[in-house]
Amino acid sequence: MPTPQAPPPPPETVGVGLLIAAALLALCGAALLALSMVVQRYALAHPGPRVKMLCWKTTRMRAWVVGLVIYGVANGVYAAALSFGPLSVLGSLFTTLLVFNMIFARYMLGEELEPPRVIGALIILIGATCCAVSTPVDIETVFSPDEIAELFQRPEGITYICILFGLVLASVASILIFERHYPNSHDGSNLQPPIWLAHVMAILYPASLGMDEGLAQIMMRSSVSMYNYCGEHG
Repeated sequence: MPTPQAPPPPPETVGVGLLIAAALLALCGAALLALSMVVQRYALAHPGPRVKMLCWKTTRMRAWVVGLVIYGVANGVYAAALSFGPLSVLGSLFTTLLVFNMIFARYMLGEELEPPRVIGALIILIGATCCAVSTPVDIETVFSPDEIAELFQRPEGITYICILFGLVLASVASILIFERHYPNSHDGSNLQPPIWLAHVMAILYPASLGMDEGLAQIMMRSSVSMYNYCGEHG
């Protein structure tokens, strides 16, 4: 008589408390990442050799390195958030870095808050809020290496990854060709692109960054999930 097999363990899900903690960590990571970008830009755009940061002055390079350190901390905080919540929620909340970037740039760089930027920020906040409140708490968050491999080998999984990777490569190639034909076209010193092409590239630049970020977050989420599984199960 064959020995009955034990049922597979239930999937590890996240509770309400951990989901809230993960959301707060994702927002903190987004704010730190936005701050790092503004600090680095502030350092590079400063006209003098020394930059004032809080109550002390330092060289532009050291200020830029401070921004780089903040960037590393931001990614560490976001990686920690990925251990406690689903990527669909945390990725949406992480897009609020654009809102934080706008706020920090306003007070550190003196950039104006134009109506289109404010409207765009509100749309991002509404979208992130909708994703956060509509996500159930019983989503599986920890996957074994075999489960990750199975997800990537599914037709829909491999198709999505291939399409996303192909779009990233196509956008990078398009940007390189554009930059080669129209170098420094933004300052008016060289050949200017047609109006329609300038509008297309204005969409392609941030879109390529978003697709690249999406691909990177999928890989990061998979790595963190497998690391947590191996740490818990050996």
